Amino acid sequence: MNILFVCTGNTCRSVIAESILKDNFFVNVSSAGLYADGEPVSKNAKNVLEENGIKCSKEFSERLTFDKIKTADVIFTMTESQKKEVKKSAEFCGEEKKVYSFSDLIGKDIEDPYGQDEDSYKKCFTDIEKGCREILNKFIKNVKEKNMKIAIGNDHGGIELKFEILKILEKKGIEYENFGTDTKDSVDYPDYALKVAKKVANKEFDFGILVCGTGLGVSITANKVKGIRCALCGDTFSAKMARMHNNANILALGERVIGKGLMSEILEAFLTSEFEGGRHAQRVNKIIAIEEENFK
Repeated sequence: MNILFVCTGNTCRSVIAESILKDNFFVNVSSAGLYADGEPVSKNAKNVLEENGIKCSKEFSERLTFDKIKTADVIFTMTESQKKEVKKSAEFCGEEKKVYSFSDLIGKDIEDPYGQDEDSYKKCFTDIEKGCREILNKFIKNVKEKNMKIAIGNDHGGIELKFEILKILEKKGIEYENFGTDTKDSVDYPDYALKVAKKVANKEFDFGILVCGTGLGVSITANKVKGIRCALCGDTFSAKMARMHNNANILALGERVIGKGLMSEILEAFLTSEFEGGRHAQRVNKIIAIEEENFK
């Protein structure tokens, strides 16, 4: 899915929105301004993004064009008045039905903070982040499931649960590759956990799922690979928090610990939750810094 954010000058609001969603696995994000002319992005916008652990997505503004409108699957403007202007342009392309405003998402416009104090930018960021969460929930969930690629692995102690997981993934139409054993002959769990961890770390797959008797062995092994944040989860709340707060990229499960019913709920919670960023991004970045220092 291609998402386009539009504001007046493309130096503050639309850049903040683009930056928040830039690293999402399942969408391509861009931004533009109705009257932009290559101006530098606001320093205050960069600062508020940095304070929330987010890298600014661009250095200079870009003007809205017909090509940008045509290639976007959905367009979000910061205000209702901007939506009306964009719709006029979109009518020429027959694309007016895909234009929304943040008022449609959170019930109010995103006011322009340009030239105002830092508190105005912080409030702007908070409102935009709230709107982006609505976009993730309402517009991206189905796209996410259709485009997701999962690497799955297991030892002999997780074979039954693995097959149940595969059934769920197939039913949802989620692409996967099976790197686990398919027999009950005794094997060593580190071999299979390492295969999956390397595939995810190399970004060949969006997420990984690992299963052994308790989930402990595979999770310990996976977390020895740089770039992996493997979460062993035995309940849905932990699965949600693993994604929302820790940006976990591998889910570990224990066949001897949870049953099929709970497994499906944990899997659903993990795959449908999104990383919240903000203060959590700062903490995850510290984990990454520890990796950089110690994984050499």
